[in-house]
Amino acid sequence: MFLLVARMEAIQLKFGLADIEGIQMKYNHIGILPTERVTGEIDLPHLKMTVNDHANNLFGIQWQRYWEGARYPELVKTVPHVAFEADADG
Repeated sequence: MFLLVARMEAIQLKFGLADIEGIQMKYNHIGILPTERVTGEIDLPHLKMTVNDHANNLFGIQWQRYWEGARYPELVKTVPHVAFEADADG
């Protein structure tokens, strides 16, 4: 499995599933990027980021804060996203 990240306005959700170019995908989370700590954060030092447990909230919201020096593209660190699970085999 892998996560496919897409812009929110490009996705139409139906019952938690999406079909993009023939690939069935299941909703995983909405990534929101706060600038300050959020209750229940989980530090991930090896990834230089902090997240919360998106699987245990009603809407699957994952708060993601990237630490100073985190080596991710600026787009990833600054733009909210919707993430889906998709079968790598298609």
